[in-house]
Amino acid sequence: MKTKNSNIYRPASIFRLLFVLGLMSVIVLGSGCGNDSNFTALKAKIISPGIDIEIKEGEAVFFKGLATGGSPPYKYLWHLGSVFPDISGQHTHEIVFKYEGAYTATFTVIDRNGNKDTDAISIVVISAELLD
Repeated sequence: MKTKNSNIYRPASIFRLLFVLGLMSVIVLGSGCGNDSNFTALKAKIISPGIDIEIKEGEAVFFKGLATGGSPPYKYLWHLGSVFPDISGQHTHEIVFKYEGAYTATFTVIDRNGNKDTDAISIVVISAELLD
């Protein structure tokens, strides 16, 4: 049976409701947001050859990169200058450097959140005649 004051909320009930809603927001907002102590920044690293190198004309180089941190899955891109097309993937096939000159190999990693990091090494190609 409905009483005259049945539509009036008691203050204690209102405070309980606000407390529960507030606690639920903290739980929802706290899951995956804010400072996550386990998060590490995205880092791209060329591991092969790993250092600046000097080779002679006609030699091949195999490039391999590594991504750590960030949010997998990752997208990988190799840029070896205007002489070579860009290559996607964590590693490349053997790249033959036919002409002397200085080249830069740039390895770029992009994680699922769009964070990006790069690493680069130099490749100096010497004329084969100079080394003989």
